[in-house]
Amino acid sequence: MNIVKLTSERKIEFINYCKKYRHEFDSTFLDDQELMSFEPNEENPTYILLDKNNNIIGAVSLIINSYYRRSRSGRFRIFHTIEFDKEVYKRMLESVLNHTKGLHKVFLFIDSEDKKMAELLKILNFNLKRYSYTLVNHDLEDMQASFPSGYELRQFQAGMDESDWCKVRNLGFYKIAGCDTPKTPEMYSEMEKDYGHLSGGIIMLYHENIPIGQVRATKEVEDNIEYVFISSLCVIPEYQGSGLGRNLLKAALSFGKSKNIHKGMLSVNAENDNAISLYLNEGFEKKSVSICYEYYLS
Repeated sequence: MNIVKLTSERKIEFINYCKKYRHEFDSTFLDDQELMSFEPNEENPTYILLDKNNNIIGAVSLIINSYYRRSRSGRFRIFHTIEFDKEVYKRMLESVLNHTKGLHKVFLFIDSEDKKMAELLKILNFNLKRYSYTLVNHDLEDMQASFPSGYELRQFQAGMDESDWCKVRNLGFYKIAGCDTPKTPEMYSEMEKDYGHLSGGIIMLYHENIPIGQVRATKEVEDNIEYVFISSLCVIPEYQGSGLGRNLLKAALSFGKSKNIHKGMLSVNAENDNAISLYLNEGFEKKSVSICYEYYLS
């Protein structure tokens, strides 16, 4: 077996490998739309494992874009081989780590039921960091957001609201594990390029013209089923605990229904009891549990 750096000449073979085995790995960055825009470059260092016939039998790929670099981290797009051998995985890991200069850690998610991979990651010196739930709502009901006097919902306006968006997001998420990379106004233009981006899907909440909350609704396609994916739901600390988050959720789900999407999906950290309780009370149910593992770099 031979491990070589992926070049554009074999990109299609790599993509086909990802599609074939993505059900065995976290598929966040392995859906068709994400793979369509994939390019092997310094932001996506990628290696493939070849058998004696020069066929791909394994792949490891990191995402080290500007967002992850801000927190000195990299995220695995894929770390998989059909030859489940710890020495092979070790060699693949060593290859891709040559591209992590200046980073503090790399991380990945696996399904909580994948005991075999969990044991392998421990052998490779990965550390269990946290658990995350994927929740789904299979039939969104008609719902109406309702806010007290003085509060106003506004759709995000590009070129005007970036600073408000960053302020609310960074204050609302500063204690949430995995959200330690502050948002900057420049990041919005990158979000617009997301396949699932929906125009008008970022909803801001203002109190007497002061930005205090937000939520984002995008389109997620899984197994050919469309979901409105809820993310960045937050209220700044001094306004929390008064039902504003619940109504922001309702506003985002209603927006999804207006786009003819009738199922909801979101991810939430397992230790975030208040958020989980909110989502369950609004008709969501647990679909899967993922575990985040981190590998710390010296």
